[in-house]
Amino acid sequence: MSDHIDIVEELYGSRYKGNPLWENVVKKLTVRQAYVFYYSLMHFEKNNIAIALGIFDLPDKTAVHKCLMDALKKENNPSEAARIIGDNAHTILINDNDLLWIRNELRAALWLSYFITEMENGDNRLLLDLLRSTSAIEFTDRLIKVIDIRGCSRKGNKTLIIREGFDQNIQYLDPTHSVAINNYRGHYVSNRIDDYKLNWLDKLPEDEIDLILERFIEEKILSLYGIFVPITRKDHHLPF
Repeated sequence: MSDHIDIVEELYGSRYKGNPLWENVVKKLTVRQAYVFYYSLMHFEKNNIAIALGIFDLPDKTAVHKCLMDALKKENNPSEAARIIGDNAHTILINDNDLLWIRNELRAALWLSYFITEMENGDNRLLLDLLRSTSAIEFTDRLIKVIDIRGCSRKGNKTLIIREGFDQNIQYLDPTHSVAINNYRGHYVSNRIDDYKLNWLDKLPEDEIDLILERFIEEKILSLYGIFVPITRKDHHLPF
């Protein structure tokens, strides 16, 4: 946490030096927390962009604290909004430990992304577009942003819930969906194909894997076709 604060302070500390909103709240947020609160404050503008373009219109992680600060200052009551953020920063994210299963295994991340989009009502195309990636790291990063910002169940859009909480001056925000994510993990673990049953894929020439994937595409059984587009041999195995 100290390294994160040092980086944020080095980049923007002089700009907001002495501002209590910055000193007491904004610069102390993690990058994930800053993204959620920034998107919440800018929800209606950012959500319209996401719907229109199928992308998260988000600042770089090195700039998100500055963008949050600028958005916060535009609120009708910036001090009260900052106080709500400070009081709720520890409640609005799913814990890192509860995300290890998708951080450490691309198969799990692919499964969860498909499961979430199938469980959502009417918004699965947008969610899939937001996940469009060519590498494991990029895909997992995008999936965690979807979980953080949009949520992972039918309980509604997480940042909209928080935005409405600001507007209604609700003091306690709790849209983490941690129960849902752990239920999903249990479902995945209980249905996951054992690794040894897929070892034969490692022995196949890459052109044969490509032929199998082409057949899956033709038969419309490749669940994330056009969304996760692997460019390495190892990642080619994961759609199985």
